[in-house]
Amino acid sequence: MAAIALVTASAASLPAEILDRYRIHLIPFVVQFVDGNYREDADLSLDDFYRRLEASEVVPSTAPTSVAQFIQYFERQHPEADTIVVFHVGTQTSKAYENALQAAARVPGRRIVNVDTHSFSMGSGLQIIEAAKAFESGASVEDVLTLIKELAPRTLALFTPPSLRYLRMSGRVGRVPALAASLMGIQPILGLNPDGKMDVLARSRSAEAARATMLERAAEFLGAKRPRSLAVIHINAVEAGRALQNELERLYPGVPVYLNDAGPILAVHSGPGTVGLAVLRDE
Repeated sequence: MAAIALVTASAASLPAEILDRYRIHLIPFVVQFVDGNYREDADLSLDDFYRRLEASEVVPSTAPTSVAQFIQYFERQHPEADTIVVFHVGTQTSKAYENALQAAARVPGRRIVNVDTHSFSMGSGLQIIEAAKAFESGASVEDVLTLIKELAPRTLALFTPPSLRYLRMSGRVGRVPALAASLMGIQPILGLNPDGKMDVLARSRSAEAARATMLERAAEFLGAKRPRSLAVIHINAVEAGRALQNELERLYPGVPVYLNDAGPILAVHSGPGTVGLAVLRDE
């Protein structure tokens, strides 16, 4: 079988043990603080990021991998691989996919396949895990592309920030139509709408009610089907994440429930204390 390198960004929120298990490589995003730009993991650990985020009066911004950075990566990395498969979060949430397409067209002689998961965070992550398992079982690139197309509409990802502070300061409020001053005192549940854009899908009055609403939304999404896999993401909120993981394990015994800190990309836009979940529905 031809050698295939699997690549994604930390925006997929995959746990380190999954990255190691399936040899999935990360292309870091850039976090832009007032005093300079830092690459995730390479220049800035997660602990360092959270310390700086809480101390900073100005919320940092993030930048996806640029065309030039993708070109450099595609030219230099994975010389042993016949094909580089890059999994991206949904095109409406990041320009990385568009940048990677442009870069791939400018790197002749290498087969580079860019895949839009049409999701974000562990919604993308759950699909990538299935793709990695398929490759491990001998699937071709074409097989996996077909698989992702089948999995995308069976994927749900939701998250609830504790306040709108970071969404406002990062400039995201204007990009989410339903977020307005009238949401003061209300905790929104956000996810992708049918157009693939981030939107408010529900509203709650408290963190507990918001988590209950996410579980209700997950149950509605599943209908009579079982989940193939589940995930909980949190932003520097381990206890809240574990509590939601425990509840999912109680509701869906025998289904794997991954738990991970979502990392800087989501943190910049929604802030510490954010909790979310992802569901991959069985056929």
